[in-house]
Amino acid sequence: MVEFMIFVAVALSLPALILGVLQLVAPQSPLHEGVLRRLTRIKLWQLMGLVVICGLLFAMTTVASPIFPFSLIVLIVLGLFLKVWRDEFVFLMGRDDDDFPGRHDKLVWALVLLLFAPAGTWFFRSYRLAHWPEPEGRFQPETNAGGTSIPNPTPS
Repeated sequence: MVEFMIFVAVALSLPALILGVLQLVAPQSPLHEGVLRRLTRIKLWQLMGLVVICGLLFAMTTVASPIFPFSLIVLIVLGLFLKVWRDEFVFLMGRDDDDFPGRHDKLVWALVLLLFAPAGTWFFRSYRLAHWPEPEGRFQPETNAGGTSIPNPTPS
């Protein structure tokens, strides 16, 4: 267990060490600012996923039996599928009944997502992208020197 904690600490601290050295060498580097901007967008589930991946790599190097790493891979894929399924279901429940062409379309899609999970998720995602396409760029408000946001009509 101690070896795993050391492995995770090294894996998480190496990028921070590299960024710290980069900040000392070139404090106004656009590379450093771009990486720092991306690091502030990291969510908790992404950090936990990184810890799980570190655990998988650690288990693959220390455990002689290939069943444990394979089961971790299956759990990671299942977790990613559940996240995608949840996102699609939340999107479906967030839409009004008037957004669908038929009278019971929302109910039908909910049943398809619940009863035929893998295929239903794929079908609803293709239906969603055909009817409500995702925007090209996301709106990122810029901030001025005072910290207040400046409206930016063009996507960045």
